[in-house]
Amino acid sequence: MDLTPFNIDRCDYSTSIIIRFFHRNEALLSTGLIALGTNVFYYLTNEPTMSHSMSMFAVSLFAFIWVRDIGNRQKGAVVLLGLTAGLMILIRPQNALFLVLIVLEWFGVLKTESGFVSQFRKQIIEVGLFGIALLLTLLPQFVVWKILYGQFLFYSYGGEGFNFANPHLLDSLFSDRHGLISWTPAILLSLAGVFLFLWKDSKIGVALIIAFILQWYLNASWNDWWFGHSFGGRAYINCSFIFAIGLAMFLTVTKKWVVPTRFLLAALIAWNLLFVAQFTLGMLPRGEAVDFKLVLHNQFNVLSNIFSIVSKIR
Repeated sequence: MDLTPFNIDRCDYSTSIIIRFFHRNEALLSTGLIALGTNVFYYLTNEPTMSHSMSMFAVSLFAFIWVRDIGNRQKGAVVLLGLTAGLMILIRPQNALFLVLIVLEWFGVLKTESGFVSQFRKQIIEVGLFGIALLLTLLPQFVVWKILYGQFLFYSYGGEGFNFANPHLLDSLFSDRHGLISWTPAILLSLAGVFLFLWKDSKIGVALIIAFILQWYLNASWNDWWFGHSFGGRAYINCSFIFAIGLAMFLTVTKKWVVPTRFLLAALIAWNLLFVAQFTLGMLPRGEAVDFKLVLHNQFNVLSNIFSIVSKIR
Protein backbone atom coordinates (compact mmCIF):
# COMPACT_ATOMS: atom_id res chain seq x y z
CA MET A 1 0.00 0.00 0.00
CA ASP A 2 1.49 3.35 -1.02
CA LEU A 3 1.01 5.59 1.97
CA THR A 4 3.02 8.65 0.99
CA PRO A 5 4.91 10.39 -1.76
CA PHE A 6 7.92 10.30 0.57
CA ASN A 7 10.13 7.34 1.36
CA ILE A 8 8.78 6.01 4.65
CA ASP A 9 12.18 4.61 5.65
CA ARG A 10 13.62 8.13 5.62
CA CYS A 11 10.93 9.58 7.90
CA ASP A 12 12.08 9.97 11.51
CA TYR A 13 9.81 9.10 14.41
CA SER A 14 8.68 12.69 15.01
CA THR A 15 7.46 13.21 11.45
CA SER A 16 3.83 14.26 11.33
CA ILE A 17 1.17 11.71 10.51
CA ILE A 18 0.05 13.94 7.67
CA ILE A 19 3.41 13.78 5.89
CA ARG A 20 2.72 10.09 5.42
CA PHE A 21 0.10 11.13 2.90
CA PHE A 22 0.78 14.71 1.84
CA HIS A 23 3.58 17.13 1.14
CA ARG A 24 5.05 19.26 3.90
CA ASN A 25 3.26 22.51 2.98
CA GLU A 26 -0.19 20.95 3.29
CA ALA A 27 0.87 19.23 6.52
CA LEU A 28 2.05 22.47 8.14
CA LEU A 29 -0.98 24.47 7.03
CA SER A 30 -3.48 21.85 8.18
CA THR A 31 -1.88 21.38 11.60
CA GLY A 32 -1.64 25.16 11.97
CA LEU A 33 -5.34 25.55 11.26
CA ILE A 34 -6.20 22.81 13.75
CA ALA A 35 -4.07 24.53 16.40
CA LEU A 36 -5.39 28.05 15.80
CA GLY A 37 -8.71 27.62 14.04
CA THR A 38 -10.47 25.10 16.30
CA ASN A 39 -11.23 24.67 20.00
CA VAL A 40 -7.83 23.00 20.38
CA PHE A 41 -6.47 26.54 20.85
CA TYR A 42 -8.84 27.19 23.76
CA TYR A 43 -7.94 23.97 25.59
CA LEU A 44 -4.21 24.44 25.04
CA THR A 45 -4.27 27.99 26.41
CA ASN A 46 -7.25 28.46 28.73
CA GLU A 47 -7.81 25.02 30.23
CA PRO A 48 -4.60 23.04 29.67
CA THR A 49 -5.07 21.01 32.87
CA MET A 50 -8.16 19.32 31.47
CA SER A 51 -7.63 15.94 29.86
CA HIS A 52 -8.54 16.94 26.30
CA SER A 53 -5.20 18.29 25.07
CA MET A 54 -3.38 15.32 26.61
CA SER A 55 -5.94 13.03 25.00
CA MET A 56 -5.23 14.64 21.63
CA PHE A 57 -1.52 13.97 22.08
CA ALA A 58 -1.96 10.33 23.12
CA VAL A 59 -4.43 9.51 20.32
CA SER A 60 -2.21 11.21 17.73
CA LEU A 61 0.77 9.20 18.99
CA PHE A 62 -1.22 5.97 18.72
CA ALA A 63 -2.39 6.91 15.22
CA PHE A 64 1.14 7.78 14.14
CA ILE A 65 2.56 4.45 15.28
CA TRP A 66 -0.40 2.63 13.75
CA VAL A 67 -0.12 4.20 10.31
CA ARG A 68 3.70 4.14 10.28
CA ASP A 69 3.93 0.36 10.23
CA ILE A 70 0.85 -0.81 8.33
CA GLY A 71 1.88 -3.79 6.21
CA ASN A 72 5.25 -4.15 7.93
CA ARG A 73 4.62 -4.24 11.67
CA GLN A 74 7.47 -5.74 13.71
CA LYS A 75 7.04 -7.17 17.20
CA GLY A 76 8.57 -4.12 18.90
CA ALA A 77 6.19 -1.84 17.05
CA VAL A 78 3.23 -3.98 18.14
CA VAL A 79 4.29 -3.68 21.79
CA LEU A 80 4.74 0.09 21.43
CA LEU A 81 1.32 0.34 19.81
CA GLY A 82 -0.20 -1.53 22.75
CA LEU A 83 1.52 0.75 25.26
CA THR A 84 0.31 3.91 23.52
CA ALA A 85 -3.18 2.44 23.25
CA GLY A 86 -3.16 1.95 27.01
CA LEU A 87 -1.95 5.52 27.52
CA MET A 88 -4.75 7.06 25.46
CA ILE A 89 -7.36 4.94 27.24
CA LEU A 90 -5.99 5.87 30.67
CA ILE A 91 -6.33 9.56 29.81
CA ARG A 92 -9.88 9.24 28.45
CA PRO A 93 -11.65 5.86 28.27
CA GLN A 94 -13.63 6.94 25.19
CA ASN A 95 -10.34 6.72 23.28
CA ALA A 96 -10.71 2.94 23.41
CA LEU A 97 -12.92 3.32 20.34
CA PHE A 98 -9.82 4.20 18.31
CA LEU A 99 -8.77 0.57 18.71
CA VAL A 100 -11.07 0.03 15.73
CA LEU A 101 -8.11 1.10 13.58
CA ILE A 102 -5.95 -1.84 14.61
CA VAL A 103 -8.97 -4.19 14.68
CA LEU A 104 -9.73 -3.34 11.04
CA GLU A 105 -6.14 -4.16 10.22
CA TRP A 106 -6.33 -7.51 12.01
CA PHE A 107 -9.50 -8.38 10.13
CA GLY A 108 -7.67 -7.81 6.86
CA VAL A 109 -9.44 -4.64 5.82
CA LEU A 110 -6.17 -2.73 5.47
CA LYS A 111 -3.76 -5.49 4.50
CA THR A 112 -2.66 -6.42 1.02
CA GLU A 113 -0.24 -9.29 1.72
CA SER A 114 -0.87 -12.79 0.43
CA GLY A 115 -0.36 -16.08 2.24
CA PHE A 116 -3.27 -16.68 4.57
CA VAL A 117 -1.63 -19.20 6.91
CA SER A 118 1.54 -17.21 7.53
CA GLN A 119 -0.39 -13.98 7.92
CA PHE A 120 -2.85 -15.60 10.32
CA ARG A 121 -0.01 -16.89 12.48
CA LYS A 122 1.62 -13.47 12.50
CA GLN A 123 -1.71 -11.86 13.35
CA ILE A 124 -2.24 -14.13 16.37
CA ILE A 125 1.19 -13.15 17.69
CA GLU A 126 0.40 -9.46 17.12
CA VAL A 127 -2.89 -9.71 19.00
CA GLY A 128 -1.18 -11.43 21.93
CA LEU A 129 1.67 -8.93 22.18
CA PHE A 130 -0.67 -5.99 21.76
CA GLY A 131 -3.05 -7.31 24.42
CA ILE A 132 -0.26 -7.91 26.95
CA ALA A 133 1.22 -4.44 26.43
CA LEU A 134 -2.22 -2.84 26.69
CA LEU A 135 -3.05 -4.74 29.88
CA LEU A 136 0.28 -3.88 31.52
CA THR A 137 -0.33 -0.19 30.82
CA LEU A 138 -3.84 -0.30 32.29
CA LEU A 139 -2.89 -2.49 35.27
CA PRO A 140 -1.77 0.36 37.60
CA GLN A 141 -5.18 2.02 37.19
CA PHE A 142 -6.96 -1.22 38.08
CA VAL A 143 -4.79 -1.56 41.20
CA VAL A 144 -5.49 2.03 42.28
CA TRP A 145 -9.24 1.51 41.83
CA LYS A 146 -9.04 -1.68 43.88
CA ILE A 147 -7.22 0.08 46.70
CA LEU A 148 -9.47 3.14 46.74
CA TYR A 149 -12.88 1.67 45.91
CA GLY A 150 -12.54 -2.07 46.51
CA GLN A 151 -13.07 -3.07 42.89
CA PHE A 152 -10.82 -3.36 39.84
CA LEU A 153 -13.27 -1.53 37.56
CA PHE A 154 -14.85 1.68 38.78
CA TYR A 155 -17.24 4.08 37.05
CA SER A 156 -16.52 7.59 38.30
CA TYR A 157 -19.48 9.36 36.62
CA GLY A 158 -22.12 8.39 39.15
CA GLY A 159 -25.61 9.42 38.07
CA GLU A 160 -24.47 10.18 34.50
CA GLY A 161 -24.39 7.93 31.50
CA PHE A 162 -25.31 7.31 27.88
CA ASN A 163 -28.59 7.07 26.02
CA PHE A 164 -27.55 5.00 23.02
CA ALA A 165 -31.15 4.62 21.87
CA ASN A 166 -31.64 8.37 21.46
CA PRO A 167 -28.37 10.07 20.47
CA HIS A 168 -28.35 13.80 19.69
CA LEU A 169 -26.46 13.30 16.45
CA LEU A 170 -27.38 16.55 14.70
CA ASP A 171 -27.25 18.59 17.90
CA SER A 172 -23.77 17.30 18.64
CA LEU A 173 -22.57 18.75 15.33
CA PHE A 174 -24.78 21.74 14.58
CA SER A 175 -26.44 22.96 17.78
CA ASP A 176 -25.73 26.51 18.92
CA ARG A 177 -25.14 24.84 22.29
CA HIS A 178 -21.54 23.80 21.68
CA GLY A 179 -22.11 22.00 18.40
CA LEU A 180 -18.84 20.84 16.87
CA ILE A 181 -19.31 22.43 13.44
CA SER A 182 -21.42 25.43 14.45
CA TRP A 183 -18.78 26.53 16.96
CA THR A 184 -15.79 25.41 14.87
CA PRO A 185 -16.66 25.82 11.17
CA ALA A 186 -13.16 24.76 10.10
CA ILE A 187 -14.20 21.22 11.00
CA LEU A 188 -16.69 21.24 8.10
CA LEU A 189 -13.78 21.58 5.69
CA SER A 190 -11.98 18.81 7.56
CA LEU A 191 -14.84 16.35 7.29
CA ALA A 192 -15.31 17.16 3.61
CA GLY A 193 -11.60 16.48 3.14
CA VAL A 194 -11.81 13.14 4.94
CA PHE A 195 -14.40 11.94 2.44
CA LEU A 196 -12.29 13.26 -0.44
CA PHE A 197 -9.40 11.30 1.05
CA LEU A 198 -11.22 8.12 0.02
CA TRP A 199 -10.03 8.77 -3.53
CA LYS A 200 -6.42 8.99 -2.34
CA ASP A 201 -6.42 5.94 -0.06
CA SER A 202 -9.81 4.26 0.24
CA LYS A 203 -8.83 1.77 2.94
CA ILE A 204 -7.27 4.29 5.32
CA GLY A 205 -10.08 6.71 4.51
CA VAL A 206 -12.76 4.20 5.47
CA ALA A 207 -10.93 3.44 8.72
CA LEU A 208 -10.76 7.14 9.61
CA ILE A 209 -14.45 7.66 8.84
CA ILE A 210 -15.43 4.68 10.98
CA ALA A 211 -13.28 5.96 13.85
CA PHE A 212 -14.92 9.39 13.68
CA ILE A 213 -18.45 7.98 13.44
CA LEU A 214 -17.87 5.93 16.60
CA GLN A 215 -16.72 9.04 18.47
CA TRP A 216 -19.65 11.03 17.07
CA TYR A 217 -22.20 8.44 18.18
CA LEU A 218 -20.66 8.10 21.64
CA ASN A 219 -20.48 11.86 22.25
CA ALA A 220 -24.02 12.40 20.94
CA SER A 221 -25.31 9.64 23.26
CA TRP A 222 -23.89 11.19 26.44
CA ASN A 223 -26.69 12.59 28.60
CA ASP A 224 -24.81 15.92 28.80
CA TRP A 225 -24.11 15.91 25.05
CA TRP A 226 -23.14 19.64 25.06
CA PHE A 227 -20.47 18.84 27.71
CA GLY A 228 -21.27 21.54 30.24
CA HIS A 229 -19.20 24.72 30.04
CA SER A 230 -17.40 23.48 26.97
CA PHE A 231 -15.98 25.69 24.25
CA GLY A 232 -17.54 23.88 21.32
CA GLY A 233 -17.41 20.10 21.05
CA ARG A 234 -14.44 19.53 23.34
CA ALA A 235 -14.96 15.76 23.40
CA TYR A 236 -14.01 15.67 19.70
CA ILE A 237 -10.51 17.05 20.26
CA ASN A 238 -9.20 13.48 20.28
CA CYS A 239 -10.17 13.34 16.58
CA SER A 240 -7.78 16.16 15.69
CA PHE A 241 -5.47 13.91 13.70
CA ILE A 242 -8.45 12.91 11.52
CA PHE A 243 -9.43 16.55 11.06
CA ALA A 244 -5.85 17.48 10.15
CA ILE A 245 -5.71 14.78 7.47
CA GLY A 246 -9.03 16.02 6.09
CA LEU A 247 -7.78 19.61 5.98
CA ALA A 248 -4.59 18.54 4.21
CA MET A 249 -6.71 16.77 1.62
CA PHE A 250 -8.88 19.87 1.21
CA LEU A 251 -5.77 22.01 0.71
CA THR A 252 -4.42 19.54 -1.84
CA VAL A 253 -7.65 19.59 -3.85
CA THR A 254 -7.81 23.40 -3.79
CA LYS A 255 -4.18 24.02 -4.81
CA LYS A 256 -5.30 25.85 -7.93
CA TRP A 257 -7.03 28.49 -5.80
CA VAL A 258 -4.20 29.42 -3.46
CA VAL A 259 -5.22 33.01 -2.71
CA PRO A 260 -8.92 32.41 -1.88
CA THR A 261 -8.02 29.26 0.08
CA ARG A 262 -5.41 31.07 2.19
CA PHE A 263 -7.88 33.91 2.76
CA LEU A 264 -10.50 31.41 3.91
CA LEU A 265 -8.02 29.80 6.33
CA ALA A 266 -7.02 33.18 7.71
CA ALA A 267 -10.69 34.13 8.18
CA LEU A 268 -11.42 30.88 10.02
CA ILE A 269 -8.45 31.41 12.33
CA ALA A 270 -9.44 35.04 13.03
CA TRP A 271 -13.04 34.01 13.72
CA ASN A 272 -11.94 31.30 16.15
CA LEU A 273 -9.44 33.45 18.05
CA LEU A 274 -11.98 36.24 18.51
CA PHE A 275 -14.64 33.70 19.49
CA VAL A 276 -12.26 32.29 22.12
CA ALA A 277 -11.64 35.80 23.40
CA GLN A 278 -15.38 36.38 23.78
CA PHE A 279 -15.82 33.16 25.66
CA THR A 280 -12.82 33.82 27.90
CA LEU A 281 -13.92 37.36 28.76
CA GLY A 282 -17.41 36.22 29.74
CA MET A 283 -19.18 37.93 26.86
CA LEU A 284 -21.11 34.71 26.13
CA PRO A 285 -22.97 32.16 28.24
CA ARG A 286 -20.80 29.14 29.00
CA GLY A 287 -23.20 26.29 29.61
CA GLU A 288 -26.12 27.41 27.48
CA ALA A 289 -26.77 27.98 23.79
CA VAL A 290 -25.31 31.11 22.25
CA ASP A 291 -27.03 33.56 19.96
CA PHE A 292 -24.81 33.70 16.89
CA LYS A 293 -26.12 37.18 16.04
CA LEU A 294 -24.64 38.25 19.38
CA VAL A 295 -21.46 36.32 18.61
CA LEU A 296 -21.10 38.12 15.28
CA HIS A 297 -21.77 41.50 16.93
CA ASN A 298 -19.22 40.78 19.65
CA GLN A 299 -16.56 39.82 17.13
CA PHE A 300 -16.28 43.52 16.23
CA ASN A 301 -16.18 44.65 19.87
CA VAL A 302 -14.00 42.06 21.57
CA LEU A 303 -10.72 43.65 20.47
CA SER A 304 -11.62 46.94 22.15
CA ASN A 305 -12.42 44.99 25.33
CA ILE A 306 -9.03 43.29 25.18
CA PHE A 307 -7.22 46.61 24.70
CA SER A 308 -9.15 48.09 27.59
CA ILE A 309 -8.15 45.24 29.90
CA VAL A 310 -4.51 45.43 28.83
CA SER A 311 -4.44 49.21 29.43
CA LYS A 312 -5.83 48.74 32.95
CA ILE A 313 -3.16 46.15 33.71
CA ARG A 314 -0.47 48.58 32.62
